[in-house]
Amino acid sequence: MQTRLFTYKKISAVTDEEVMASLREELIDCYGFIPPQVANLMDIIRIRNSLKEIMGEKMTYDGKYMTIAFHKKSTIDPSLIIQLSQKKLKGLTFTPDYHLSVPAPGLQGREAIERAQALLVDLAN
Repeated sequence: MQTRLFTYKKISAVTDEEVMASLREELIDCYGFIPPQVANLMDIIRIRNSLKEIMGEKMTYDGKYMTIAFHKKSTIDPSLIIQLSQKKLKGLTFTPDYHLSVPAPGLQGREAIERAQALLVDLAN
């Protein structure tokens, strides 16, 4: 149990992809594989780190919409949001209180994680 908690804390402290890749290799060397729960945690930490890069304060999913609450001083280019809403993310809304919502009904588990990662990649470009 101690080792598991230590590993989870170590993963949670990761702030960049290079360190995450190194930690992943370390875990594979130690255990031979990465359990799905650990892989999911690593992906959630990647999402957290990506969110910080675009000055997102919080990302939520309610089963219908994926929503990002941005800091008022976010560096996200408004023209990028407009472009995404016109070409790639139909139904995207951006409110005056800096909340971006994208329809994503019925996603579960891995699908939700992958959709969140893809949305953050779109916003970072």
